[in-house]
Amino acid sequence: MSYLYNVRTVGTIVHVELGPSFVISLGHLLPLWGEVLVICRDQRCHRVLVEGLNPPRDMGTLEAFKHGDFLGGLDQPGLRIAFCLYEYASDEITQHFRAIANAGSCDVMFFKDIDVALAWLAETGTA
Repeated sequence: MSYLYNVRTVGTIVHVELGPSFVISLGHLLPLWGEVLVICRDQRCHRVLVEGLNPPRDMGTLEAFKHGDFLGGLDQPGLRIAFCLYEYASDEITQHFRAIANAGSCDVMFFKDIDVALAWLAETGTA
């Protein structure tokens, strides 16, 4: 069975598991963030782990800017988002997105190791 993503809380972390049919695109990301942000607000969570196996990306520089601007403009200060994307090759678009998101109210980082991602989420953020 194919699915886009699954969202659940694990302790104080909102865990998003990307499914095999998930594509890094605004069409998939914005509904995902809608669900995640409601959980974060309702349960007062400030840590989000997005985990997936090398999801394909259908997003150029403009869409990456829009996605980063969306996250950076959230009215939820202190939100830390760890993208643990196994076998994902970070590039200029990824770094552009991260810089835009981190210029606002949240703290975003990319990882390939779950233990490192969880340790980073446990740290006290600067956002």
